[in-house]
Amino acid sequence: MERRTLLASIAGQVFYDVVGDGLNNGPDYGIAGQTVYLDTNGNGSFDGSSMAFGSSDVPKTVPDLTTTSSNLSVTGLATAVERVTVTLSIAHTFDSDLSVVLISPTGTRVTLFDGVGGSGDNFNNTTFDDRAALLITFGNAPFAGTYRPQQALTAFEGEAGNGTWRLELSDDMVGDSGKLTAWSMRFSTGEQSAITDASGNYQIRGLPIGTYDLRGVVPAGFTQTAPASGVHSVNLIDNDTGVGGIEFGMLQPPGMISGSVWDDRNSDGVRQTTEPALAGWTVYVDANNNGKLDVATEMSVITGGQGNYTFSNVPPGTHRVREVVQLGWMQTTNVAFASAPVVRPPTKPTLAPAGPIRPGDSSPVPQLQGKFTKTEVLVSVAGLDGLRTLNKALAARAPESTARMFDFAQSKVLLRNARAGNTLVQLRLRSGTDPAAAIARIKSITAVRWASPNYIYNTKTKPDPREFVTNDPDYPNQYFHTLMQNQLAWDTTLGSANVIVAITDDGFDINHPDLAPNIWTNPGEIAGNSIDDDNNGYVDDVHGWNFSGNTNDVNPQGGAFHGTHVTGIVGGRTNNSIGGAGTAGGVTIMPIRFFGTTAWTSAVIAASYAYAAGNGARIVNTSYGVDEFSNDPSYVAALQYIYDEGVLHFNSAGNANTQNPIRQSLDQSLFIANTNSSDQKSFASNYGWGIDLSAPGEGIYSTYPGGNYITLTGTSMATPNAAGVAALIWSVHPTWTRDQVAAQLVGTADSINANNPSYADELGGGRVNSYRAVTEALHAPRIRSVLGLPAEGGVSNNLITSFTVDVANVFDGATISNAGNWQLKWAGADKTFDTADDRVIPISMHTNYMVGTNRLSFTVDVSVTAGYYKFIGGTGLTDPFGQSIDGNGDGTGGDAFVRTFSIDGVSTPAMVTVASGLETTGADFGNRYFIRQDEDGDGNGGDPNPTGLGTAPTGTSSRFASRSPATTSVDRLFSDTSILAGLASV
Repeated sequence: MERRTLLASIAGQVFYDVVGDGLNNGPDYGIAGQTVYLDTNGNGSFDGSSMAFGSSDVPKTVPDLTTTSSNLSVTGLATAVERVTVTLSIAHTFDSDLSVVLISPTGTRVTLFDGVGGSGDNFNNTTFDDRAALLITFGNAPFAGTYRPQQALTAFEGEAGNGTWRLELSDDMVGDSGKLTAWSMRFSTGEQSAITDASGNYQIRGLPIGTYDLRGVVPAGFTQTAPASGVHSVNLIDNDTGVGGIEFGMLQPPGMISGSVWDDRNSDGVRQTTEPALAGWTVYVDANNNGKLDVATEMSVITGGQGNYTFSNVPPGTHRVREVVQLGWMQTTNVAFASAPVVRPPTKPTLAPAGPIRPGDSSPVPQLQGKFTKTEVLVSVAGLDGLRTLNKALAARAPESTARMFDFAQSKVLLRNARAGNTLVQLRLRSGTDPAAAIARIKSITAVRWASPNYIYNTKTKPDPREFVTNDPDYPNQYFHTLMQNQLAWDTTLGSANVIVAITDDGFDINHPDLAPNIWTNPGEIAGNSIDDDNNGYVDDVHGWNFSGNTNDVNPQGGAFHGTHVTGIVGGRTNNSIGGAGTAGGVTIMPIRFFGTTAWTSAVIAASYAYAAGNGARIVNTSYGVDEFSNDPSYVAALQYIYDEGVLHFNSAGNANTQNPIRQSLDQSLFIANTNSSDQKSFASNYGWGIDLSAPGEGIYSTYPGGNYITLTGTSMATPNAAGVAALIWSVHPTWTRDQVAAQLVGTADSINANNPSYADELGGGRVNSYRAVTEALHAPRIRSVLGLPAEGGVSNNLITSFTVDVANVFDGATISNAGNWQLKWAGADKTFDTADDRVIPISMHTNYMVGTNRLSFTVDVSVTAGYYKFIGGTGLTDPFGQSIDGNGDGTGGDAFVRTFSIDGVSTPAMVTVASGLETTGADFGNRYFIRQDEDGDGNGGDPNPTGLGTAPTGTSSRFASRSPATTSVDRLFSDTSILAGLASV
């Protein structure tokens, strides 16, 4: 256990006091790089100094089982060492192999750390300081920030600091190496101090109890506004505690901004002598750049009778000055339809893994999170011969160490994705090889797209991934057939044996009398001859494969029943006078046991999906929780593989009653919510915009091992009901593509929004209906909603930089991805669409559309100004059958989706630089009143606005063409009938 004297600390902030009131509030903000110190001698000035020295004896390679040194020269210190800190950066494939010692010119040795961290954790600009709060051995890798060293640097106090200091690095284990890339030392003398960080915060640590005078160094050109006395007296009464909130206010002599606002009648952006001022307009400093005035925190003024304004007490620096554009006006100056940078948000939770390394990545190997196997890693390799590519590349670089680390004879290809042009390799590690070290070794190979551990998911600390909830033997048996109209669908088909549905689960009672007739038999395999007859890599896989146990026995073990129950829901034999019936009781079921008594790993899941696609399955059902898989690149690669093979994948939505579960980011899958006999969301079912469909999953009666039956509840039960309907569709339409089947399934579901007012449009496209699915013609696809744009005819007073579009149906991905089918259009200065000054505003979509995609994410790639806009989803958008979009929702395709709106009150900023004590002038704003007016009373619009006022003219002096002066603001925006005609022409 570490033993040390407990010491206290003082913390606070140095802030820019915008209004000079000595209080840290409102528009005030922290200042970086300011010095706060303990005035121990009470003279009111900082009596301290520090000198920093960096080593030029870098980089230094740290080989296996070797001690390496790097020197640093110190000169010019006037006193003996009082306080020293050390900062270093080390990249190493296994940091716990390292011991690092600092040696003074006189030979004193201090161990900074020994055997800390783990595999490839690294030290990234890590500082060692005796006053740090956390000992290095208790830190979390990768090490960044400040830590106490294992031995105290106070051992150097009193020594002469000038001379050559040496950093000694020892690697005591074989198989890993690294490099010291930089190190430096800082020597401090005199009064103790701290420097504020980027937010203006500071902390002085390591203080014994007592009373301290705390001051801030006032920068040149500033005055201190807080504390009024210039000093804080701080009393520390307890060790190992801290006093916070000790603040210092600073203020530079302010500057000024001035300008004017005028009526730019000819819209040229230049004020003419005949163009009047606009009085009563608001101008403000947009400190947070959100395009609107935040009254409580931002400076604002009102223009006077001559349209002029002035800001006083403006902090020096660059500021965005905007005007509040009044209703019916548009800004003509500072308008920039190009070049404004836009931050593009991710459309969904990222699929980037927390640990895979990409080629050319010079960053440290991240700490491997979670539980993973020690015997292999998974590698995505460009090309279709990935195993050979890896072998050749590694052998060419370091043949001896490669042979020591990797066993290529026991390695294998899990996935070979011809469409994506890559291979997923399970690379076997030899005994003693650390997975992180292996990943680090292969990360720089050009052909490697990423590398990842083989994660283990069924640890005891995690909930059961099989997503069922409870037994309910009193519930009426198989109500779901009537609700889904299965009996009516069975008049068309019971399901074709040519349609293979793979079930990935915990085992299957393949001899159950209600299942045995439908269990898949591998036509290329001869049972019991111990030969891989069909050369698919699996011996005697007559009825599927047990990937959990690596055998051909797919039967459940240890009391497992989940897979048997799920299988009966999809494919329990129909019309056989035995037990119950499955939704698609005539299809073929391929049993794939991927969960069991052994580790449930990334490789097991990937191999299971590859087996399904490779052996003819059209549908894969996974009634398991996959939220934690979202960041596993191997799982994503497996999903993408079966997607590229045209397989339709169903997955349970989850039973956590969670909105927008993480798994919904996986658009290769259809996620199924659970509903009850009243078409209401089941109590535990997840929901959200990324859920694709609902199906009955509460109180579902189905098969159980030993020829028995049981009633269970969960999204695990809902999912096979949806998969069964898809199997019926494919049975009736065997030539349809996966996308067409998915479109028919989603497009014929029954809306249950009325039964679920609290979850409207969050239970997917509706509850599946098998009868409609196999008999109805599909309606044209629709857009469900647009988020981030005003409602039809609405007005936005904010900047619009991004928005999303939710689709209600499955579309043809090629038409979704075609940029020509999406358009944002500005009506121009004449406020009329389809005239010469219309402008197409560049937008970008950031969604890779797949059948499970429900939300498209767009960004507006330029700054936009006030005016009329319409967002258009064109008639080129079609479903997989070629039906054009039903844009107006009338049930007939062939019309574009149009959202017309206006932006008002938003202005493009004038970027104004203010110098201390000086005035910046000329921040002017021209505006044009863009609603046509009838000034001469002839009943026609288009007359100029003579008033020079910022409000819409009313009364006898000015009239709107064909409008009463009492119209609402929105009516006034659309008062020009030519505008309405332009909108109608789209």
